[in-house]
Amino acid sequence: MLIGIWRLLAATAAQEVSLMDPARQLLFDFEREVDHYIESADVWQLPLRSVLSALFLTVDGLIARGDAERAGSLVSQLSLLCPLLSRCGLEIGASAEDALSIVGEQEVQTLRQAILYGRFCELMPDVRHNHYRILSEDTGFSLTYDAENQCAEEYDFALHEISKATNSCSLVD
Repeated sequence: MLIGIWRLLAATAAQEVSLMDPARQLLFDFEREVDHYIESADVWQLPLRSVLSALFLTVDGLIARGDAERAGSLVSQLSLLCPLLSRCGLEIGASAEDALSIVGEQEVQTLRQAILYGRFCELMPDVRHNHYRILSEDTGFSLTYDAENQCAEEYDFALHEISKATNSCSLVD
């Protein structure tokens, strides 16, 4: 019985792969390429303090400019990089300035790409759950919500905005 169910699931999965929309397959192929590119970057060989100092200076800059929401979003995206950050060395250095002294322009560019990768990683689960229609274009991919998911996204955005406008003190007598 269990083997029969397993064969049915395997056949269904194989059928889904063979029937996959070509644009969706191209996006998944692109995802594998990007995963490999980011995972193989030399920046993950630097000391953790150097990498985190550079990344959190960006977060600090956003906060200093009054963009705390974007800073919080960036921290969330950075959390998706934890498996890569765990590859970094644990050397401390004499100071934050010392730690940052080994982060050159190439490393900064790679960290910018890693931040974009974090955003991409936030998006892909929704792609895998078929929440988007995918079009492959010359310049990349276009993802659009179907009507049901668009409504859910708008509702989520409205709740988010209401929560920002309402602090916890206003809910207490």
